[in-house]
Amino acid sequence: MYRRHIFIFIIFIPVLSVSLLRGAEPPNYLTINEIIQKVITNNPELRQFQWDLAQGDSEVRELSLFPNPEVDVEIENFGGSKEVKGLSGAEYTFMVGQEIPLKGKRKKRVQAAKMETNIRLLHRDGKKLELSAEAKARFLDILLMQEKIKLRREMLKLSLLFLEKITLRIQAGKASEVEQFQAQVSLSRSRMTLATLEREHKTALLELAGLWGAHQVSFVGVAGQLDGEQVLPLLSDLEKKLAANALLKQLAAETAHLRALVVLARAQSRPNPTVNGGLRWLSDVGSTAFIVSVSMPIPLFNKNRESITRAQYAVSKAQSREKAAHAALLNKLHTLFRQMETAQSNVLMLKETIMPGAAQAADGILKGWQMGKYNYLNVMEAYRTQLEVREEYLENLAALRQSITKLESLTASEFLTTDQTTNQ
Repeated sequence: MYRRHIFIFIIFIPVLSVSLLRGAEPPNYLTINEIIQKVITNNPELRQFQWDLAQGDSEVRELSLFPNPEVDVEIENFGGSKEVKGLSGAEYTFMVGQEIPLKGKRKKRVQAAKMETNIRLLHRDGKKLELSAEAKARFLDILLMQEKIKLRREMLKLSLLFLEKITLRIQAGKASEVEQFQAQVSLSRSRMTLATLEREHKTALLELAGLWGAHQVSFVGVAGQLDGEQVLPLLSDLEKKLAANALLKQLAAETAHLRALVVLARAQSRPNPTVNGGLRWLSDVGSTAFIVSVSMPIPLFNKNRESITRAQYAVSKAQSREKAAHAALLNKLHTLFRQMETAQSNVLMLKETIMPGAAQAADGILKGWQMGKYNYLNVMEAYRTQLEVREEYLENLAALRQSITKLESLTASEFLTTDQTTNQ
């Protein structure tokens, strides 16, 4: 009778393990959308960018202003002798001077400053994408741990059941104490493995909470599923979407900013005139006269050529950096795509061939044990193999999702819908 109970229990293990991936989660489990929202809202590194952007806006406002005017006060022809003795013949001059930027220098400076602010904005967006990808990766790691914990708890229940049945067989004189020792060892190993996974799970939750600056965990796990139908992207489509990569957009913006600096350097090669105007008081005749002057530097020695050359070199360097980054990212994309294909192939093979074979083998050994052909150790080894195959299937599902997540981050795209990562 007890063998029949064990047989029924093992037969239903695959059904239970499938339901582990699809069961409803308690309300204190976080979904991937909730996790990303917490990270984007509360991450300490992201908060720093608001000050960078405020600094950039301040620089734009400052550079949009005209140069300050200059005040010039002069007293001439005093403190001499005879007619210019004391202040009797002094001339008083009061002038205000204003530098006039030519060739749109002020506008070009403002444009370059705005482009620099845009670079900071792209850095912030890139950091958001990076943190979202890290959150998704940690989410998948924790989800895999949770599924393994569920499987290991089933293994523990089975070990307890076998130990109970073997004890009854010993009392009936149908089994030796050696089988009981083997069952006890198997039970201890199951408990140890489960305890290790549970500790790792708690550590992973704390590390995940650290992404939004929390030092304590207020949730017990994550809610989602690893399996589900999905259409994988084509390599050609991924290569086209690579242009949206956050790093490439940042480098392109930096190159454009450097080109703007070249334009500004050329404009600065033309000197700015300063216009002065004011009044002069002539003491000897007791009258006032207007005075106007214009001054301008003569670009005789320094024509700003070296500044223009350095700015052009900076543009060339930035263009080379763009090409190198694109080549490195393209190579990374191909590597991730191959990893995704490998994981998908493993998932299909495990699901269609290996898992059914392991289940049939376990079923056959269990029937043989009922007829006395196999001992307890043979049955437990068959089930342990079936469990390891199931874990391998979960690991390849997680690896497939991890590859897709990395490709999404690399191309700033989404290939999975929300219902493929979150239980409905």
